[in-house]
Amino acid sequence: MLIWLLVGAILIAIALSNYFTEEQKDTGEDTSIPIPKSEATANTGKIKYREADEKTLRPMPEWTIIANSSNSKNRERMSYSLIIQAGNILEGIDVIPLSSLRMLMNEVPGLSKANFVLQILLAAADLYPTDEFLTNSYETSQARTHLATCIELILQSGGARALAKVAIASQGEPSF
Repeated sequence: MLIWLLVGAILIAIALSNYFTEEQKDTGEDTSIPIPKSEATANTGKIKYREADEKTLRPMPEWTIIANSSNSKNRERMSYSLIIQAGNILEGIDVIPLSSLRMLMNEVPGLSKANFVLQILLAAADLYPTDEFLTNSYETSQARTHLATCIELILQSGGARALAKVAIASQGEPSF
């Protein structure tokens, strides 16, 4: 029951975030910090991914709030980084090779990385709805560690086929 409460709170935060993001677009406010052209380099993409990697060190609720308050491109970047970092953890403990996760993401047409992360969290919560460990992991572990735990639980319960079903369900943008 507690996990569903957490999932519900996340969904409400996402909906509110999307509402305020749309409202900001309607008013035409520009909240971005202008960067002088001399500072804009080819490494800008690498810097953004490094920042996304660093955000995976935060607890999952905090990561979720940051991702939901970002624009869709940044949310996808953060989600991709989270999946890759979780894959690195899983590869380190010999659960699944990182190349398998990358291949799965590349082979599913129209896969939204943000929706994939959400579907992984929901699938793990469905598998273990009363698991206190999963609830504590969500609240206290790094986002990358929590996602790795969720992926591992999915793989243990249904194998690679279960993870593939989650990926297929992640096609298109998340709908709330």
